[in-house]
Amino acid sequence: MLKNIVLALFLCGIIQLVAIDNYDTGMGLHIGNSTGSGYSFRKWYPNFGFQATLAAYSSDNDKPKFDNYTDFPKTHGKRTVKVGINYLQPLLMGEKTNFYIICGGSYSFRKERIYEDEDHSEWKSKDRWTVGIGPGFEFQISNHLRLTVELPITHDHKGDTSMLIPASGLYYYFK
Repeated sequence: MLKNIVLALFLCGIIQLVAIDNYDTGMGLHIGNSTGSGYSFRKWYPNFGFQATLAAYSSDNDKPKFDNYTDFPKTHGKRTVKVGINYLQPLLMGEKTNFYIICGGSYSFRKERIYEDEDHSEWKSKDRWTVGIGPGFEFQISNHLRLTVELPITHDHKGDTSMLIPASGLYYYFK
C-alpha cells in the first residue's frame, strides 16, 4: 500500500515538473482501439503533442467449477497489459476547442488460461496490436477538464481495416 502511495506522489510530482503553462499537460482515462484504453497522459507542445496510455487487469483467476456439460477446451482466466502511444498533430487550436490528427497504435499483452480437461490447464499468449490515424477533437469543459473524441481509421493484427472506430477520453489538465 505504501509503495502505491509513493508511486502516485512521484507521478504527480513528475507531472507538475512537466507542466509549464497554459494547461498543456493532462492525465485522465482514455478508451479506444488504436489509441489504447486505460490511464492516459497527454502533453501538448506548440507544434505537436503526444499521448501515452496504460492499463493492466486480470479476470477469472479462481479455479472454475466444471460440470458434466462443460465443453473443452475452456478459457478461464485472463491477464492483460495494454500500452498505447500516439502522436498528435494540431490543425486548429482554439480557446475552447482543438482539432488535430492522431496517429499511433496500441499493443495488448494477453495471457489466457486454457483448460484441456478438469485437471490440466496451460497459459497461452493472445497478444494483439492495432494502429490507426484520423481526426480528433478536444473540447474544454472547464479550465482543467477536457473531453476528447477521435475517429481513427484502424488496422489490426488480423489484417482488418476498419473505418472510424471512435475513441474518447476525459482529461484533467494541470497548469
